[in-house]
Order: sequence, then C-alpha cells, then structure tokens
Amino acid sequence: MERIKHGNVLMTIDDENKQEALELAKRFANIGYGIYATKGTTDLFEAEGLYVHGASKIETEDGKNVLDIIRNGRVNFVINTMSNKKNTSADGFLIRRVSAENNISCMTSNALVKVLESLSFSMVSMNEMGK
Repeated sequence: MERIKHGNVLMTIDDENKQEALELAKRFANIGYGIYATKGTTDLFEAEGLYVHGASKIETEDGKNVLDIIRNGRVNFVINTMSNKKNTSADGFLIRRVSAENNISCMTSNALVKVLESLSFSMVSMNEMGK
C-alpha cells in the first residue's frame, strides 16, 4: 500500500514516454505522492510494483475520467505527454486547459520532481535540536 504525505499526481503518458515516466512516477512515490494514471500507464506502473489509482480516458463518463479527477481536486499536479495523433492531441489540449482552469500545474517534464525532491526533508522542532 502507498504512503501519501503530499497529495497526488495524474500522469497521462504516450507510449514512447512510458519508460521515462515510470522513473518519474517512482520518484514522486518515493517523496510521498500518490499516482493516478490511465490504463496503459497504470498497467506498466503496477507491473513495476507501484500502487496506482486508475483513471479513465476523457470519453468515459464514469466520474473517474482524467478531467473529473482534475476538476474534483484529487490531484496537485498533472504530467501530460501525448502523441501527435489527432484524437490524443485534442485530449492533451483538454487536459491542459482543464488543469489551468482549476489552478493545477500541468507539465511535460521532470523539472518539478527535482524541485520537490530537494524540498523533501524532515521537520525538526527547535526543542529536539537541543537534545
């Protein structure tokens, strides 16, 4: 089971970037973030031992599609890489737009996790420092 300290990240990743995204997801999990991902990404991540919340693609209306997850505030960040296929670039546009409308940071790189890793430290009270 996962240990979530900071929130959740939604990852919608095209096939050619899944391996790189796997390493990114592991890094997010290591610093205390839960992972939401669509089916193909979820399958890969779970096969590699990560606990992942499944997310449906945009065309489903089950209340768990990626846009619902963003709109309902279940994630703090969105990592979105899409292929150049017509339907996926339209999906990517919608994901980025809904993220912006809901004040959720949406990115395509690993720069954010580098910053979050650098901030991941334990808080120690002043009283504990004197012991």
